[in-house]
Amino acid sequence: MNFTGNQTRARRNSSRLIILFVLGVVAMTVTMTVMMMPLVLVTGAIGLSNFKASHITSGVQGGILLMGWLTGGMLLLPMLTLLRSLLEVWRLSAGGKVLAERIAARRVAPNVADPLERRLFNVIEEMSIASGVTMPSVWVMDTETAINAFVAGHDAADSVIVVTRGALDSLNRDELQAIIGHEFSHLLNGDCKLNIRMIAALAGIDILGKVPGLLIWPLTEVEGSLWQKLWFFLSWYVLVPIGWIFLLAGLLLWPIGAVGRFFARLIKASVSRQREFLADASSVQFTRNPTALAGALTQIEASGQGTLIRHRYAAALSHLFFGQAVKVWWQWLFATHPTFKERISLSCPGFDSQAYLRQRKTNTLGHRAESHP
Repeated sequence: MNFTGNQTRARRNSSRLIILFVLGVVAMTVTMTVMMMPLVLVTGAIGLSNFKASHITSGVQGGILLMGWLTGGMLLLPMLTLLRSLLEVWRLSAGGKVLAERIAARRVAPNVADPLERRLFNVIEEMSIASGVTMPSVWVMDTETAINAFVAGHDAADSVIVVTRGALDSLNRDELQAIIGHEFSHLLNGDCKLNIRMIAALAGIDILGKVPGLLIWPLTEVEGSLWQKLWFFLSWYVLVPIGWIFLLAGLLLWPIGAVGRFFARLIKASVSRQREFLADASSVQFTRNPTALAGALTQIEASGQGTLIRHRYAAALSHLFFGQAVKVWWQWLFATHPTFKERISLSCPGFDSQAYLRQRKTNTLGHRAESHP
């Protein structure tokens, strides 16, 4: 496999996509502002009609009022996007620890007694040496049975590597090492800093996708059964008359939010997919074992556990993970990761998945027989 060529091509594609990402954020703000213009014009026209035509100054006053509405409408969305992004930048200033805690991971101590977690620590130490990157703190998502992992942080000093319990339980040492090597590539190539910036930037755009839903159904965060949520929903419009105003505002803003969410997911998926190829190529370099990465991808597909994360923040962090963390419509467009077939064919051409699984099963049975004579 031509590792150098793959890395050069992936970096070139990633650079292009980063530029497209920046342009896309600007274009989204302009697009959403333009979509809001008809509403602003109608509102301004209503305000203008309140002036008596007989007044000499009515035209000037109406024009000023209309321009004020137009200017306010054009500035509102960019300001809202910017403020939400800056808030997320502030929240993430502490580094990867914030994201690990946000997704309910538990930090693993260096002297951990659990053999699987001890093995994880050893593998991470090995990949730290192989990549020349400072070892990040180690975290485990105890409640996630899926096979997945991610690394996050501004730099090596505040970075974390998070692994699901399913990955510890389902992968052998070589497969786990390949996944950890993949994550160290993100640290080495500066992907983590880009990913955190992307979280902040997309938070600004995505808030416009959440606002309509909150206006239409303000009690979306209420816990309880479906009937309880339905009761809260009906009560909002029966007991709170202003709820109908929120409903109308939500319906009017929904198209804007939908466009914002569409482009946010599109940009995130495009940037993330290209960088996964680079990380796979680097993982093979670190481990010197292309079969291990292809085997890990094959085992994930065969295990039935998959890579889907159940936590509520999985969607916001989906581009950080080793594998596709959430279900998406139109995977060819919105998937944050390439298919396993694509990744296997590039990392280990000619790899025989069925033969690997048969050999793996034989080795596993043999190991169990030795452990229990």
